[in-house]
This record gives sequence, structure tokens and C-alpha cells, in this order.
Amino acid sequence: MNILFFVESGVGNSALLVDQLIALYKQHKNVCAILSTKEQEPGLIEKINSLLIPNYILPGLAEHQSFKKNAIQLKQIIEEQSIDVIHIQTNWELALIIYVKYVLYTSRKFKMLYTIHAYRHNERFKAYLTRLILTFVLTCFVDKVICMCTSLKKNFRWLSYKTAILPLGIDESFFEEFYHPLSLDKLRLIYPAQFRIGKNQDLIIRAFAEYRSITHDMDSILILPGGGGLLQKMKDLCKELECDQQVLFPGYCSKKEILSYYKKSNTAVVASNNETFGQCIAEPFVLGLNIITTKVGVASDIIFNNQGGFYFKTQKDLTSILLELSKKPMLIEKNGERNFQMRDKFRWSIITKEYLKVINQMMCNEK
Repeated sequence: MNILFFVESGVGNSALLVDQLIALYKQHKNVCAILSTKEQEPGLIEKINSLLIPNYILPGLAEHQSFKKNAIQLKQIIEEQSIDVIHIQTNWELALIIYVKYVLYTSRKFKMLYTIHAYRHNERFKAYLTRLILTFVLTCFVDKVICMCTSLKKNFRWLSYKTAILPLGIDESFFEEFYHPLSLDKLRLIYPAQFRIGKNQDLIIRAFAEYRSITHDMDSILILPGGGGLLQKMKDLCKELECDQQVLFPGYCSKKEILSYYKKSNTAVVASNNETFGQCIAEPFVLGLNIITTKVGVASDIIFNNQGGFYFKTQKDLTSILLELSKKPMLIEKNGERNFQMRDKFRWSIITKEYLKVINQMMCNEK
């Protein structure tokens, strides 16, 4: 079984998808990658080449250019490499493969696998319309759909008959250390995210400032890594609420830097309106942190009845949770230890085994 795997995520070759590709190649050698010339971070193409993973670069893929030229090249690759399964990550890639299959009439029969990564969801009407169109296209053209969590599958319930739930994996560097009990001397909160509409850093800042006002806690900290258009506005809000000395804004951080900030924290707080998966939930889970989150993304698959963390909807809810944790810090340790013990569900090696089962079942259903 030969697999063609797209690594381009819409804005360049994705570090996450490169990790998935490498994990797949370790367990199933008959795989080759489709790349763009653009990288989300330097060295991804070099990393793939160093492992001798067969790959093809399609100029213009990330920029949505050279459609027909790329389609012709894909047709040649599919036929020359005798491809059986194509794993698609974006709607542009989906359009290309549909064009290859039904317009260019490739002689090779293959199955199409599509992972839902993102869709417009901050505006309700656009989210509904996008889901409707995407559901129709996936129903007509795709053999199997992968959703990264149960909540995402519910948003595409009409596709449930052809949907498998497989989470994204977390970088292996997050699994390197043994469990260390969390520091409970104070609240050490972290929320790595882009500063944009829907991420709601302002809600966390206001709740933290309210907690600080009630308790007069001048030691606890809130770390908000990330960049984006609302960053300065959030810094100004901290000054306005007089908590800027306890809120850190490290800016854009590398994976290594994010890991170091997690290790200084004991509780992750996630305030997103929506997440198709939620790395900001899975990463601290793997590291054994306590989690406070809105009910988005993978959260409902790993946090139950205050086991592993807490859910909140409003600023008042979050403030109440922070007050409770300041009085009962052992809850932080209990949840962190529980999460650490369950972290293997986000190892790429384990996810890849399930991934190959999904593909093998899809191929067997054809016979």
C-alpha cells in the first residue's frame, strides 16, 4: 500500500505534519510526501531529506498558484509511484486531487483521506455555511475523514459514517522527562496562543486581576506567549488593571521556548471560543499540568468531572476556580499527576498505529 501524504497546511509546510509524516515513515516505509516551497519554520524540508523520505515539491502550493501545472505533476506522481491512498490536509489540495481524478482521468485508482484542520468558526453564519459546503464535498469525493476530537466530529455529524477520530500528536521533546511534582507555592498560569479575536486573552487577564484584587496575591504569575494584532491591546489592559507586573508577554516563542515556559507553570488556562483540536490543551496535558479550559477541541475527550482540570464559561467562573485553587493547591497536583499518567494517547507512535488501522480498514472495505 503506497501512501501520498501532503505536508502543506495552507500556510506552508507544517512542523506538526512533518512529525506525523516521520512517525508514519518509521512504521510504513511506502510513503512519499508532497511539500510546498514555503516552511512554517526553517529546516523542515532538510529534516525530511535527512531521513531519506521520498518527497516532491510543488511550487505555488502554499500560495494557491499554478493549479493546472501542479495537478499535472500530481497525476504523474500518482501513476509513477502507484499510489493507493492520498492524505489531504487542505481544501486547495482537495480541489487538486479531485481535478486529477475526475478531469485529468488518472489511470490509477486510489482512496482519498481528508483531515479537517480548520474552518471559519468565529462568525456563526460563516461557520455554518463552511461546514455545509465542506460536508457536501467530503460526502461526494472523499473515502475517509479524520477528525481530531469528538467535539469536531459532532460539528460534522452528517459525515459520522465515514469519520475516524484520531488526535494530533505532540512533539517527542514533550515526553523526554519523568514526572516532577508541580510547584504549588503560587498560581503559575500559562496560555500560549495568537493574540486575535476568539482567543480571549482579555477574559483571562480580567479574571486574574479580579482574583488578585480579592486575595491581594502579589506573587502568582500569568504567562501569555504569542504574537498577533491584539498583543498591544492586552498589554495596555494589564496596565489599566494594574496587574502588569505579574503578567508576562514573551512574544512569539519557538517550541523549545514554549516548553521552558510550561515547565515554569502549574496550570494551563485556555479561553478559546473554538478549537479544531487544541494544542494549547494537549501540550500541558502531556507535561502533567492542571488545565482550566472552555469546553473546546480535545478538552471533552480528556477532562471529565473536574478530573484533569476544570471547565469555565465566564470571567466569574474563572475567577472562582482561581480562588478555589489558591485555597486547595493539592487539586493542581492531583490533576497534573493524573494527566501525566494518561499522556501516551498523544504520542505519534501510538497514533500512527491507529492511523494505519484506519487506512487498512478503508482499503479492505473496497474488496
